[in-house]
Amino acid sequence: MKTSYGKQFIITIIIVFFLLSSVILYTISVNYKESLHHVEAIGENSLKYESERIDRHLQMSYDTIQNVSNSVNYMMKLGRTNKEISDYLLMETKHLPNQTDRDFTIIYGYINDEFMSSDSWNPSDDYDPTKRDWYINAVKNNGKPVLSSPFINAHTGNKIVTISKLLNDNKSVISVNIELRKIQEITEQINVEKLGYAFLIDNNGVVIAHHDKNRNGEKITNEKISKEILKKIKSVKTGCFHTTYEGRKCTIFVDTVMDNWHIIMIVKDKNLYKDVYNKLYIEAVIYLIIFITITVFCFISYKKTLESYKKELQSQIELKHLNNMIINALAYAIDTKDRYTSGHSKRVADYALMIAKKLNLSYQERETIYNAGLLHDVGKIRVSESVINKPGKLNQEEFEQIMAHPVCSYHLLKNIYKNDNEICYGAKFHHERYDGTGYPNGLKGTNIPKIARIIAVADAYDAMASNRSYRNALDQDIIKNEIIKGKGTQFDPEFADVMLEIINEDKNYDLRQHDNVKHNITIIEDNDKSLSRVSDIIDSTGEYAITRVLKHENIAHILKNDSIDLIIIDFDAFTKEEIKEYSKIAYDRNIPMILVGKEIADTNLENLSKLHIDDFITKPAKEFSLKEIVHAILSNWNAG
Repeated sequence: MKTSYGKQFIITIIIVFFLLSSVILYTISVNYKESLHHVEAIGENSLKYESERIDRHLQMSYDTIQNVSNSVNYMMKLGRTNKEISDYLLMETKHLPNQTDRDFTIIYGYINDEFMSSDSWNPSDDYDPTKRDWYINAVKNNGKPVLSSPFINAHTGNKIVTISKLLNDNKSVISVNIELRKIQEITEQINVEKLGYAFLIDNNGVVIAHHDKNRNGEKITNEKISKEILKKIKSVKTGCFHTTYEGRKCTIFVDTVMDNWHIIMIVKDKNLYKDVYNKLYIEAVIYLIIFITITVFCFISYKKTLESYKKELQSQIELKHLNNMIINALAYAIDTKDRYTSGHSKRVADYALMIAKKLNLSYQERETIYNAGLLHDVGKIRVSESVINKPGKLNQEEFEQIMAHPVCSYHLLKNIYKNDNEICYGAKFHHERYDGTGYPNGLKGTNIPKIARIIAVADAYDAMASNRSYRNALDQDIIKNEIIKGKGTQFDPEFADVMLEIINEDKNYDLRQHDNVKHNITIIEDNDKSLSRVSDIIDSTGEYAITRVLKHENIAHILKNDSIDLIIIDFDAFTKEEIKEYSKIAYDRNIPMILVGKEIADTNLENLSKLHIDDFITKPAKEFSLKEIVHAILSNWNAG
């Protein structure tokens, strides 16, 4: 067995290491991608901010050309002379630096077949405005403002761009010259954490502004590789992509300016992702150390593998047990709302499990059906207790509350069993009828999930075999006849037949809710008045048999009475040692205990927890609290 387990251990280690390696590689990959995305987001946001600055700068020129063209159109409509129009352009040019920016220098145009300019420049005789790009582009753009590519100003010799607009006569054009000083300043400032450089190009690839001023006016399409990059820039418009530029791997960030231009920032990958790579290397080293540590630990722990396996198995058993306890506690919380059908959820689960076993379903299916039976009425938490326990006939509003509980159950359970729809379906559809007249959805036949059809039979059986406020459990023969009548209408015939088979095997009618037996509560007090209020509150329920014992009697002997179901002790009447002794006797005999007293409020909770008590109450006892504690403890004790 040792050799066999040794082989199994080695195989397991190999698998674990393979999985661990996969997880590590996946984690590193995810972290790497997230880091890249973070760096790229910084670059994109930085470029976006600068492109918006250029946009705002150019927008002023758009606004200027729009306002001036509107005025000139109006003057032309009124028949104003070219001299008047020229004077207007001169006036607007003088106002430009104050109204817009010092980069907006002159307003000029070709209006009424005459070139007009707001500066002192007189063109040569062979100067033809209609042959200039600013004029040609404006005519092509059909009245919309258009930015030109950079060109040398024929008058100043400075490199400028022009924004032009065709006027309403479809032959006159108005233009504004824009110096590139501001745009050049912005372009030179663009970078990602002081890395990389930027430049601005038009749609033809002509450089408008560059981090290196000497490259202004170049055309990036002079090289084949740059042509491909320009295509990529135009297709991306906004964002980033990776490529090789000028012989180096780079990340190129792109944004659009005024729909005509593109702002580009180029950063070498080795600089941009330096911190990412460093982080990646550190993570790899850390994971490698972890990997080696785990490997060494696993081999050192080889001799203890059997014990570890047992402990792991025990942990799984305890975890499953804890899960079952939580499910049972939830079922108990539901059933406590209806004192007449106490234990209903547990019984429905038991009956559903019996049906599942008769059907030879798998262990997993049986477990799912059992848990669904326990939780099928969890939605009743949302239903008022007064409605659940109402002895008479329900009115329409009350009945609608009851009818809503399967839907409530479904949505409550869906948050718990995210990957197990079966339990959720069992709760939601157990009130559907085989003939389609049930609720909440009116499902019919095998459209109703199998688990819900099984629980429907079990639930109906327990309803008939349980006591109600208005009747006791029905006779077995009556229940059988009701199930036979419901075959094909209320119940799936197959599952109804299985339930009938189970009933026929139950000769003594054990599958029913048995009459409640009064629990015996022993109250131990200093005198007959110290816990009289506690006794009166419990006695008022009519559900318990109370025995009151005074302090001077033989308490240790009394506690060994097998008929005691719950002990209530006056905390103020005994020493800590005495209470410790009595709590140990109760704990050893599996008898729940409650402490009542004024001094409890000043007692350390950690010390109380060491006494193995089930709960405690501070005097004077609150009626609602005391009743609920007693009921909860005895219900759980009974279930145990």
